[in-house]
Amino acid sequence: GPHLDRFGSTALQLLAATQWTVENNSRVGVRLSGGNIELAEGSASAASEPMVVGALQVPPNGSPIILGRDHPVTGGYPVIAVVDDSSMSEALSAAIGTTLSFRLA
Repeated sequence: GPHLDRFGSTALQLLAATQWTVENNSRVGVRLSGGNIELAEGSASAASEPMVVGALQVPPNGSPIILGRDHPVTGGYPVIAVVDDSSMSEALSAAIGTTLSFRLA
């Protein structure tokens, strides 16, 4: 990833403009809510490929998941971005109900 060709034209702007709320947090991943990132038609799933800690996968419901330290080795949802190493610890340890925002670099 990132797989920017698998997202709608405003997906990155929405990612950066939205205050995301932590809905669930485990060592596998951090599920977020607060917006609906639009996938390009036919892009909801694809062949599995290797994933990295901090990858932001977007399932068909449009709510991103930050992959945690015990994430699956492969994944098939499109990746819109990857959390920077300097923010990784904060993002992966955020408590349920915490709001997170993303800055594009």
